[in-house]
Parts: sequence; C-alpha cells; structure tokens
Amino acid sequence: NVLGDMLSAFLQRQITDRALRESERRYRHFVGTISEGIWRIDLKQPVAVDEAPKALVEAVQREGVMAECNSELARLFGAASPDELVGWSVTRLTEFTGQRILQDAVEADFRLQAQEYVVYDEDRNARHFIVNTSGVVEDGHLLSVWGSATEVTARVQLERRMVTALEQQQQRIGRDLHDSVGQLLTGVRMLAQNLEERHVQPGTGGHP
Repeated sequence: NVLGDMLSAFLQRQITDRALRESERRYRHFVGTISEGIWRIDLKQPVAVDEAPKALVEAVQREGVMAECNSELARLFGAASPDELVGWSVTRLTEFTGQRILQDAVEADFRLQAQEYVVYDEDRNARHFIVNTSGVVEDGHLLSVWGSATEVTARVQLERRMVTALEQQQQRIGRDLHDSVGQLLTGVRMLAQNLEERHVQPGTGGHP
C-alpha cells in the first residue's frame, strides 16, 4: 500500500507538472503573438493599498520593477527584445510614459479600462495609446500590476484628417452657398430696379 501510494503520488505529480508546462507554453505563445503590448510589474515589497494616492504612487515607483513583458511592448519602447526592459524600475518607465498613467491607475484601484493616453517621443511627436491595468491585491497589499497597451496613433491621425477634410468641405459648401445666394440677391435687386425704372412714375410715391 505504501509503494502504491508513492507511485500514485509520483504519477499525479508528473501529470500536474505536464499540465503546468502545457499551460505555460500556451500562455507564452499567446503573449508572444498578441498584437497588444503586455507587461507585469512586481513590487519588491508589498504596498498597502489604503495609503493616500500620492504616497501609493511614490511607493509603486520605489518598489515596482518590470518582471516580464512581450515583444510588442518592447517594440513600443524601441527595445530590441523584452529582456532589455525586464528589471527596469517603474521610475525609469515613467521617464518614457509620464506619471499620469500611474496616477490614474492608483485612483482607479489599478483597474484602468481602455484609457487613452498621449506620450511624446524624443522628437516631441505625439503617440496615442489605449491602456488597461489590473492589480493583484492580497490581504490589502498590492503585489503586482498586469497591463496592456495598444498604439492607436495611426487611427487618431486618420480621424483628425477626416475631421479636417469634413470641415474644409463644409467651409467650401458655405462659401458656395454664400456666393450663389449673393448672386441671386444681386440679380433680384437689379431686376427690381429695372422694374421700378420702367413702371413707376417719378413723384407718385411708388405708384405707377
């Protein structure tokens, strides 16, 4: 019976380990191929979430470290591979992204949903991102933060070009209407003057 129990436990452990490896493989494949930038920030020391927002932001900056990310996030940061970003502190990350994302995440209890942000690159060109975050909290302490980011700069630029084109078309239509109405009123005025000259006798007060 003891040998049977040991063998059963061994086989069960083998099955569990195989299932974990398969789950890890699927997870890596999914994160590696998804079009969104995915990241996980771990805190070196858990941070109490009931602190004041400003203190919580400072604590996350102090304790937060990039634990993992995918290739898409590395591309968004201009890095050659995810390994270049792993180990970055949150303070270093916010030098690129600004603090507003972190501040908004703290105020939203680390549950941002489809929030749009503008980040400026070295040439001061605006880049637009949709950001989601989700914090892992246990016993009132923040342990890590998962997040995703999708760049939508091309979409925003296209929308702005469409709005500009629509405004220009409306202005052109307005000018055309103004010109045509002006011409019509000028014609009516000239016709009225012509009729007056032909049919109204001088000194009659406007009567024929």
